[in-house]
Amino acid sequence: MTTIPEALALAVSHHQGGRLEAARQIYLQILQAEPNHADALHLLGVIAHQVGQHETAVELIGKAIRVQPNAAFFHNNLGEAYQALRKLPEAVTCYRRALELMPDYAGTHNNLGNALKDRGELDAAVSCYRRALELQPNLAMAHYNLGNVWIETGDFQHAEDCFRSALRYDPRSALANYSLAKMLRKKLPEEDLAAQRRLLAGPTTAVGGDWTDAQRMLLHFGLAQVLDARGEYAAVAEHLEQANSLQSAEARRRGLAYDPQEHESLVARMIELCTPAFFERLGNFGLDSELPVFVVGLPRSGTTLVEQILAAHSRVFGAGEIKLANQTLTALAGPSGDLIEGLRRMDRQIARHVASHHLERLRALNGAALRIVDKLPDNYLFLGPLAVLLPRARFIHCRRDLRDVAVSCWITHFPEFRWASDREHIVSRFHAHQRIMEHWRKVLPSPGGSSPRVLEMDYEQTVDDLEGTARRLVAWCGLEWEPRCLEYYEATRPVGTASASQVRQPIYRTSVGRWRHYEQALGSLFARLADVT
Repeated sequence: MTTIPEALALAVSHHQGGRLEAARQIYLQILQAEPNHADALHLLGVIAHQVGQHETAVELIGKAIRVQPNAAFFHNNLGEAYQALRKLPEAVTCYRRALELMPDYAGTHNNLGNALKDRGELDAAVSCYRRALELQPNLAMAHYNLGNVWIETGDFQHAEDCFRSALRYDPRSALANYSLAKMLRKKLPEEDLAAQRRLLAGPTTAVGGDWTDAQRMLLHFGLAQVLDARGEYAAVAEHLEQANSLQSAEARRRGLAYDPQEHESLVARMIELCTPAFFERLGNFGLDSELPVFVVGLPRSGTTLVEQILAAHSRVFGAGEIKLANQTLTALAGPSGDLIEGLRRMDRQIARHVASHHLERLRALNGAALRIVDKLPDNYLFLGPLAVLLPRARFIHCRRDLRDVAVSCWITHFPEFRWASDREHIVSRFHAHQRIMEHWRKVLPSPGGSSPRVLEMDYEQTVDDLEGTARRLVAWCGLEWEPRCLEYYEATRPVGTASASQVRQPIYRTSVGRWRHYEQALGSLFARLADVT
C-alpha cells in the first residue's frame, strides 16, 4: 500500500513535469486521507494559481499556512496568488513575512520587487531586484524585471543591458527575448533576430507543454515588432496569426476566455440606467473637486500621449494607469459585486463618502498638484457614475482611426485585453465602445451648462498640430499654458504602458494610416469596422 510520503513524492514528480492534472488528483487523494496535510494543500493551491484559479489558490494556501504558519514558501506563493488578483497590499505583506522567515531567498526579493513596482514604488522595487541579484547573480528573472523598471523610466540603454544579462543566464527566456525585440525593433541586431528564429524553429526543452505555447507566443509577438519596423508586413501577419491564436488558447486554458456578451450586457445595463432622469436625481450627490482628470478611450488611441503632454505641466501629476476608479466603483457595488444595482441604491451619503475616499487617495499620490491625470482607457465605461461622484472632474476621450487601433492591438501583446487576439471580439468591443461613448455625449451633464462634458481628442489632429492640441488640453483643464508641454518626451516620469518608448520621442507620423500595410491580412476586419459608428 502506498504511503502518504510516497504519494506526495509521485505527485511532486508529476507537478514538476507539467502533468498538472495527474498531480492534482494525487494531492486530492492525500487530502481525503489527511484533510489538513499542509504540503498537499499548498501544492494544490500552487496548481490552482498556475491555471488561473487565483481565488482558489488563496483559499488553499491560506489553509496550509494555518496548519504550518512558519513555512516561508507558503507565504511567498500566497503572495503570488494575491498579486495575480491585483491585491497588492496583501501580496506585499505575504512576501515580507516570507522574508522574515527566509531572508536570503532571492526569489522572494524578486517577487516583492514586482509587487512594489506594480504599486508605483519604483525605487523600492529596484532595491529588491538588486538584493535578489546580490544573493543570486544568475537569477535571470530579476535581471529582466530590473530592465522593465528602466523601460518605464526611459533609460533604454540600462534596460537593454538588463535584458542581455537575463539572456546570458537564460538564453531561452521568452520574456527577455520579447522585450529586447519590442524595445529595439528595427535596431535589433541580426544575430539576435537569428537567435530568436532558431528558438521558434527548434525543439523545446521547457517543462510543460502549456508553458511552451506561452513562450512561443511571446517570440512571435517580438519578431512581429521587429519585422513591422523593417517593413516585412507579410511576415508580420504570419507571426501574428500564430501569436494571437496562442494567446487566445492560453486564455481559454486558464478559464479567462473573453465573453463579448458579458461586456455588451454591461454596456446595455449602464446605458439603460444612466438616463437624464438618473443624473437629475443624483445631480447634487457628488463632491465638487477639479483635481481629477480622466483620460479614456480604446487602447492604443493616444491616451498615453495625452497624459504625457499634460504631465509635462508644472501643476499636473500623471498617475498613469491606476485602478483607483475601479476600486471606487467596486465599493459602490457592495458585497453583490453588481455595480448597476449599487448605483440604483446609492444615496447622497454613500456617494459623498465614496467620492471623498477617492479624492483622499488621489491626493496621497501627489499633494501639490492642481490636477491629477488618471489614464486608464477602460474608464470610458464608467463616465456616468464618475460624473455623479465627481461632477467637476474633466473627461478627455481619445479617438483614432479604428483601423489603426485594430492593427496596433493586433500587433501588441496585451494579456489584460483578452478581446484583442480575436477579430470578432475586436469588432464587438469597438462597437460597444462607440455605442456607450455616443450615449455619454448625449446624457452627461456639463458643469458649465453649455460646453461639452467630454473633450474629444483625435490622434491624427494631435500629430498634425501638436501645439494646438496641447493648448486645448491645458485650457480644458483650466490651467495657464506652459511651453514645456510641447517637450513632453523629455519628461523623466515613469510610463508603464505599451507606449513607453513612443512617448520618449518627438511626435511622428508613421503610425497614422499604418493599417494600409495590413490590408491584405486584415481587409475583412477593416471592412467590418467601417460599419462601426
